[in-house]
Amino acid sequence: MIIEKKYYSLIGSLLVKVLLNVFVVFYIAKKVSVADFGVFSIAFIISSLVTLCLDYGFNLKALQLTRNDIIKINQEISSMLVAKVIIMFLLIFCLFGFLAFSQYNHSTKLIILILGLSSLPNSFGIFFLNNFKIINRFDKETFGYLIQGTVLILCLAMMEIYSSNSLVHYALILFIARTSFFLYGLLSFFTNQSFTIYLQGFNEAIISLKTASSYATHLILGALIIYIDTFILSYLANFHDVGIYQSGMRIIMAALLVTVIISDAFIPEISRIFNDKSKVNIKLSQLFDSILVFSFLVVITLLFYNETIILILFSEDYLILGEYMIYIISIIFLRYIGVVPGIILTSGNRQEIRAKAVSYSILCSVLLNFFLIPILGIEGAFISSLLAHILLNTIYIFHALHLVSFHKRISFIFIFLMLICLSIVHSFIFADTKIFLFFSILINIFSLFVYSQYVDKHREKSNPFLKIYK
Repeated sequence: MIIEKKYYSLIGSLLVKVLLNVFVVFYIAKKVSVADFGVFSIAFIISSLVTLCLDYGFNLKALQLTRNDIIKINQEISSMLVAKVIIMFLLIFCLFGFLAFSQYNHSTKLIILILGLSSLPNSFGIFFLNNFKIINRFDKETFGYLIQGTVLILCLAMMEIYSSNSLVHYALILFIARTSFFLYGLLSFFTNQSFTIYLQGFNEAIISLKTASSYATHLILGALIIYIDTFILSYLANFHDVGIYQSGMRIIMAALLVTVIISDAFIPEISRIFNDKSKVNIKLSQLFDSILVFSFLVVITLLFYNETIILILFSEDYLILGEYMIYIISIIFLRYIGVVPGIILTSGNRQEIRAKAVSYSILCSVLLNFFLIPILGIEGAFISSLLAHILLNTIYIFHALHLVSFHKRISFIFIFLMLICLSIVHSFIFADTKIFLFFSILINIFSLFVYSQYVDKHREKSNPFLKIYK
């Protein structure tokens, strides 16, 4: 019953995260020009990077604390909290320094400042509520995001009433919503009897920073694989191109939100049982197979309905994005494939491998961007990102396979037949319209149901231990 509640809470968190991190961006894209959306995207990316730097991988590291006793957990959390305060002051200094020396105009700087500062309460709110996952209280994070989403909707409604499309106002709305999220997280954490903050000194904070450095490197550089192209594009091109490129990146990030849920759910569980290789092999083989099926459904939907999806999320000004959809789909597929190897490396205390992998990938991305963007423009940025992800996945899979054989139970026959049937339906019966997109989503849901029935029927026959491990 606890597991069921956990997944319900994670799904709830996913839905509200879609609202906060995806819907609001798409909403603003529809309200402003492509160039203004490019400006907002740069500010939003800087805000996201501030959040990632302040998170410093502590949230991911905390999920591994399930193997420790409650006193050790609270000591670790206390050290991480002091370390976050130290990082916060450094980030504030860096943010003001960046704005002082940047060439952006006054309006752009103000938007960057507001969104950058809003990342501070947002990060602390995530930290406080993320720790509840250690004690199987996944519902706390869900409720926090519901509060943030409610505040956001109310503020956007007020802007609609007063017909305001100011980017500064949108930035202020995000600041208010994130602050409400922080206040709930702060109150929940310090009123819960499971958590106790111990007085920790500077030395303990430094130790915490050192032990989490591999998590931070992976987290920050992993995000830069998505973000660095935009910065280089803004330097070599213009805000209009940035707006088009970022619209594609937002589709990618929207599709990847489900991977966050999967990682948050499985890392604590797999970390706890990692020494039981047979059990881990079964669980992660099942997970990899499920992700493979789901990823193919997403790929087919984006491939056949890209124009309709672009018009729903953005406007006709963004239809040029269809020319780059093959790159977008490929990156999404690669990110899905990398979920299970990532879980294996983190759960198996091989986080340094992930850190090195993203370091090599980001270096590859930077070099390719400076070479390809001047020649190919937006397409060069997409190609650079795709090649960087290929390198990242290659390293992940190579090392993960040495720890867990997660590829031995793939439903090749089911996946092949599913792809053939869906391709025929979409190619010769359906068209790229909203109504057919709706039917396609229903077919995808039905396909997932059929897949689940296939798994229950065939895999339990082939392995009697599955009923125990489920």
